[in-house]
Amino acid sequence: GVLDEGLASAIHGAIGDREDVVVVASTDLSHYEPYDTAMAKDGRTLDLIAALDWPSLEAEGIQSGRMCGFFGVGVLIRLAKLFGEGEEKGTRVFYRNSGDTAGSRDGGVVGYGVVAFTLPDGTRSGGGEQAGAQPAGTASEPAAVASGLSPADAMGRRSIALDAARAAA
Repeated sequence: GVLDEGLASAIHGAIGDREDVVVVASTDLSHYEPYDTAMAKDGRTLDLIAALDWPSLEAEGIQSGRMCGFFGVGVLIRLAKLFGEGEEKGTRVFYRNSGDTAGSRDGGVVGYGVVAFTLPDGTRSGGGEQAGAQPAGTASEPAAVASGLSPADAMGRRSIALDAARAAA
């Protein structure tokens, strides 16, 4: 497979200046790795995603087993860069694996994590600053998500998130 950069551009164009849109890409992380191996591998994966380091992820390729939704995450990274205007980076908000949520840490586990991206201060849509416009996102939003911002509250803010925490309570 190849990253469809046109998809990120199409999504970016469709969102435009709207501030009521949240984009979510969802994927499991590592599968059936020993608990400690999964913790290290998934931590590195989340760090690469937060840094929007698609070249490193792409160099390892889908066969690295870092995540199932490899190209969906690539589209999300590209979209975050389109909105971020060079100041983009994500924040790791959450990580667990099935050894934390489903009981046994013996044998293989499946990883889940959340990385949130918000627009930098002073931007509205990634298309340039607009005089008098309120920023659509701030650096404090990922901290708000980590501290329990409800999904309804998050919908009122422009966010781009990797949500691989389907099993998290």
